[in-house]
Amino acid sequence: MKEFLKKSSLILFAISFFVLLSGCGRDIGHDSGNADNKSDRNNKGSIIVGEDIKEDDIGEFYYTIENINLDAYYIRYRFYTDDGKHMFFFEERLRPDDYGPTTEKDTIAKTEFEISNKVWLSFYDTITGGTVCE
Repeated sequence: MKEFLKKSSLILFAISFFVLLSGCGRDIGHDSGNADNKSDRNNKGSIIVGEDIKEDDIGEFYYTIENINLDAYYIRYRFYTDDGKHMFFFEERLRPDDYGPTTEKDTIAKTEFEISNKVWLSFYDTITGGTVCE
């Protein structure tokens, strides 16, 4: 059980770190010139759909990292609510010495479990002030 808690804490720390660094690649000082337009495109082509997201607005949050070049890998973190429960999902795929995209058979780690309200609020605090993209 201690190992499980240690691993889940490490995963949550990694998510927090990556989310803070990514911000969907948007330049915060960007001015689209159209104040009425609530969505905008950032420099990576994603559509920005909001910045002031409230906790109750979050039904699902994904963060994915992948490499399809040599030593392909895929890591996905997912926070979501299901039947009033806060849930966490993690999946890692690896294809050493080969190219991607990775597939289900390349999965080396996968877990899903319910998280406490305290952990959910910590996740929410981490993404607060960030940008939500489609």
